[in-house]
Amino acid sequence: KLQIFTPACHEYLRVRPYRKKDFNYCDDCEGLWLDSESVKESGLCSVLAAPQTESSRECPQCYTSLQLSRVDKTKIELDSCPQCQGIWFDKGELKEMKGNIDQLNWEELGADLKETLAVIVSFLRFVSNLFSLFSRF
Repeated sequence: KLQIFTPACHEYLRVRPYRKKDFNYCDDCEGLWLDSESVKESGLCSVLAAPQTESSRECPQCYTSLQLSRVDKTKIELDSCPQCQGIWFDKGELKEMKGNIDQLNWEELGADLKETLAVIVSFLRFVSNLFSLFSRF
């Protein structure tokens, strides 16, 4: 399998198995690369807005310029690849997503926003299991 490097610190990503899947994680910068299959499985692709600007980073998988895509209904921007559909998470971005969601008053939210946030919460649970696993190494 081809080794890939992080768009953040340019160190090689380590492949970490989790539930019969491989995930790419960097021990140095604590970033996480989700390939298109993982992004689709998590449901996150349904809440990413169309890319607004080009990132200064390259995709670790196909070397295309990454784009900054906002997570719907938040101010969080993630590096996403327009070609292979993967997403790069810098250290702290997942925690920031969770913090934004934890501060919301769910009673005051509209149905569309609740649905969007439910997908993000599900995704955060999915990835937090990965980080729990990775922290044991």
